[in-house]
Amino acid sequence: MRLRSLSLLSFLLPALLVACSAKLPEPDSAGARTYVRYCSVNGCHNAIPPKQAGARYWDTKLEMMLKLIAKHGGALPSPAEVEEIRAYLHKHAMHFNG
Repeated sequence: MRLRSLSLLSFLLPALLVACSAKLPEPDSAGARTYVRYCSVNGCHNAIPPKQAGARYWDTKLEMMLKLIAKHGGALPSPAEVEEIRAYLHKHAMHFNG
């Protein structure tokens, strides 16, 4: 029974990740794929839609998460990938008028 549960989980997990990332803007873009790869697939949470916060928030959160990933020995994105993630987050961040 346990083996069957694990088999089902291994089938459903990729489908769930795709479903969650589909809620992101431009989910097939390079920026979205890189964001999901480093910020949710190997992490402990789903990718947060960028529109939930402003660009300055994302700059702070991105730097914090990079330090956390490094602290725990995770695979870090290259400098180019960090900028790709940052550009994606900024493009789709909440915009404030004023």
